[in-house]
Amino acid sequence: MATEHSRGIAAQAWCDPRTSHLGMIPELAEVFAETLDRYRDAILWLYDQPSFTLKGKAWEHWHEIRDTLLK
Repeated sequence: MATEHSRGIAAQAWCDPRTSHLGMIPELAEVFAETLDRYRDAILWLYDQPSFTLKGKAWEHWHEIRDTLLK
């Protein structure tokens, strides 16, 4: 189950001028919100790891997630 915060972010997609003419699809919004939560959880977990140091293993994974989201 997605957090309310992520659901709000997902719902904003239907407020965008490019998509505001489309009807909201609640199932799609929920899946998108759950995906946002998984990324958030992964980032928080990585940040709390002892290897979250420059060139550490968690640091490398954090960069992978960051790069995926910023493409």
